[in-house]
This record gives sequence, structure tokens and C-alpha cells, in this order.
Amino acid sequence: MSTESVEVIKRAYDVWHRAGLDAFTEYWAEDARWRSIEGAPDDRGPIRGRAAVRAYIEDWLETFAEFRVDLVELIDVNEETVVATLRYGGRTKHSNVVLPGTPMAAVFVVRDGQIVDGGEYETRAQALKAAGPSE
Repeated sequence: MSTESVEVIKRAYDVWHRAGLDAFTEYWAEDARWRSIEGAPDDRGPIRGRAAVRAYIEDWLETFAEFRVDLVELIDVNEETVVATLRYGGRTKHSNVVLPGTPMAAVFVVRDGQIVDGGEYETRAQALKAAGPSE
């Protein structure tokens, strides 16, 4: 099983923390596809393209004075597919409410060193089911 895709996701989140959103979105293919949690308040339906993924993330960032997404676990499902469990949180801009690390999960499909497809899920189990069987 390849760990190359896992390393791409690790590097992408590391560069986000060190260098910001511009650097993070460089890890996304120009024609990437993404989906937020279906039915969630921020559900836009299918998101297509690096610029649209960036706009989706920017909307989250605009809500917070401080915001962070941390990798908790990366699961190498197959050569291209990685399931990540994540924690996100921060301090909101307008109400100063602090959201502690809220868990979520995501599926990332990586090709040629870039994220090309994926989506968010409420739980690790949902993400693993969506990712399909491992090799």
C-alpha cells in the first residue's frame, strides 16, 4: 500500500499551518471536486475547482478570529484514497465564542501529488464507508 497520498495530506495541512491558505490550496488540483457534509448548514452541494474550494474555506475563516484544523489520524485506504479524522475549532469573530476541537472526517483522493476529489463526513465510520474497501 502506498503512503505517498498520506504524505501529500500531511504536507498540505502542515503548509496551511505554516504558510496559510494560499499554500494549502496549491495542493488542490485546478479541477478538484469537494463536498461539505451533506445537509450541514454550510452545504453548497458539489464544489468544483480549486478556486471554489478556496472560497468555501475562506467562508469558514471569515467567521473566526482564530481558526485551526488539525489532523488526528490518517488512514491509507488505497493508493489514491486517504481517510482523515480531523478536529476543527477556534474563536468566532462576532461573539468571541470558543469552539473546542470538534471532530469530523474527510475522504481525500490524491493523484499526481494533488487532491483531486473528496468530501467531509460527520464521523470516521461514515468516511471509511464512503471511501470503499481498502486494498
